[in-house]
Amino acid sequence: MASVFAATRTIGETRIGVARSMWPRLPAIHFDFANTGVVNAFACIYRDQYFIGVTKGAVASLALFFERMLSDRRILMQIGNSDGEMEHPPLTYPLAEALVQDNLANGPNHPTDSMRQDYCKWLTLSALDFLILHELGHIANGHVDRAVAKQLSPFIAEFGGEPLTPEEAIELHLMEIDADGFAASQGVCKTMNVVKNPPYAIPQLASYDGLLFSWLFAVFSFFRMFGDTPIASIDVYEKRHPPHRQRVAFFWNAVVAASENVAGIIAGQLAPVVWQAGSSTERAFHFLTGEPISPPERYSEAFEPTNQNKDYAKHLAKRWNEGMRQELSLYAYGPLMDFTVVDASATN
Repeated sequence: MASVFAATRTIGETRIGVARSMWPRLPAIHFDFANTGVVNAFACIYRDQYFIGVTKGAVASLALFFERMLSDRRILMQIGNSDGEMEHPPLTYPLAEALVQDNLANGPNHPTDSMRQDYCKWLTLSALDFLILHELGHIANGHVDRAVAKQLSPFIAEFGGEPLTPEEAIELHLMEIDADGFAASQGVCKTMNVVKNPPYAIPQLASYDGLLFSWLFAVFSFFRMFGDTPIASIDVYEKRHPPHRQRVAFFWNAVVAASENVAGIIAGQLAPVVWQAGSSTERAFHFLTGEPISPPERYSEAFEPTNQNKDYAKHLAKRWNEGMRQELSLYAYGPLMDFTVVDASATN
């Protein structure tokens, strides 16, 4: 576990350094861990010093999470030799707590195959990299500075502090979508660079498609850890984040846009990769929790032209394009997103 913390610190400091080289106006940012077992991450400013923090609970939970996956012979069977792995009994939600309790009761679940061990490390650090980039986006895109200027809390956390009104929810959702978009664009750039020098001697990490699959699988799994409810069954304005299925859709749109901008890869070429990553994530969660495999529509439900989807997208677009983007541009150090309604062609 100590090596995961060390690698996470390196990722955080490297990501901040790269961002500051790209946008010289970006202030100095200190990265560190918060000494708590809960799963969370945050971006904030205190006495003119900017911080990005990841809780020790988040690092430990993600490490346990992917170890549990890769030590199960039924999950990602194409990686290494899965025959020597176990078939674990299902876990209950919330998964982060269940993983910790299982680890205390039954000991750690490490993959036995060396290639699966390396792939497990890669997935864990990919998920943590996304989380750090997301928090960095809150600073680089002016979210923290705008909060200070509006005399709001300069502490933006991933979890907690639910919105009080639909209008507040829309603003919070837009900042989360914007931060996810920042993480998506930086993640695509990293994937393009990593393919020139793969991190491990694993065939599935030797191509752009394979690296993109692993990154999407890691991010989709991170989103999926916190539940999955059909859009029609929830109040979209209840939480500080978009509904999980909406968030996946917006994130995928950002990946498509970044891939086209960076590498000239169009949505149709990437569609098989996202469907493979999505279906593999659902299969993994079936074996992790025992719940039925979610239908493929989970990854396209947000694209359906329902009244709820259209109303939600209209409110997001109106607030972003008629004021919020202009407000954030006063404080942003890098480019902000161009908000568009999620596009079904990205997954067909």
